[in-house]
Amino acid sequence: QTDQKNINQFKVLRDWILYSPATGKIFCFPCIIFSLPSSTTFGDPCVGFKDWKHGDFSLRKHKDSKSHKTNATTLALRRRLFGKIDQHIEEVRSTEGSDWKSLLLRVVAIIKFLCETGLPLRGDNELIGSTKNGHFLCILELMSQFDPFICNHLKEYGNKGKSRSSYLSSTIYEELITIMGVKVLSLIISDIQEARFFSVSIDSTPDLTHVDQLSMIMRYFSVKSHEATERFLSFIPTESHTGEYLANIIFKFFEDQKIDIKNARGQSYDNAANMSG
Repeated sequence: QTDQKNINQFKVLRDWILYSPATGKIFCFPCIIFSLPSSTTFGDPCVGFKDWKHGDFSLRKHKDSKSHKTNATTLALRRRLFGKIDQHIEEVRSTEGSDWKSLLLRVVAIIKFLCETGLPLRGDNELIGSTKNGHFLCILELMSQFDPFICNHLKEYGNKGKSRSSYLSSTIYEELITIMGVKVLSLIISDIQEARFFSVSIDSTPDLTHVDQLSMIMRYFSVKSHEATERFLSFIPTESHTGEYLANIIFKFFEDQKIDIKNARGQSYDNAANMSG
């Protein structure tokens, strides 16, 4: 498809043109369907056109020809009366898209509930029907008893392995958690930037794998809620507890999040002696 300028110099899409990479030629779609050979300014409509030197002139001449106008009108009337040839395919695609969106809404709702309550999503396995498949799949199985849509989805996609998209695996909900976490952090950062002044509280805590990490908590007066607000921002892995090392991590975090350290009005640390000075 190409653009052309009409008499008012507005670009108009030539949606009747088809280009074939295999032949390097262009074709007129309405004329391919309805024209007889040698009845168009392109010659035989099934042969194609590639005289690029006279391309614009030939395209305009073809568009204004009687045969093209007749064929284009015939095609428009046929679409209006009988629909498109691939109308059924488009309807099926639209229905499938709507179903996946409905499933995604349910999956996101479950993930939000489990994350807000601090419950783990994973279990010992990811098998539908297992008593050890984790909270995420257990809730989906519970919903399937009252939601025919979820029930049919579990029957069709449950325990099919990772070769098929199902929105049931740990891969998808971990990706969604990451996306949701990035969005929540951006909203908190925006709230802090709007409040401008803040205090920061830093503490180091080892996780289950014994990796020492720095917990970043900020307190500020929220302009939206009109009250003092305290928010956890991030865990940052650390390799040292020296004051200089921790300070550099904090400065780097503020720089990445576009928070001005000059607006800090208070600071608190677990190892206060390390951070003094």
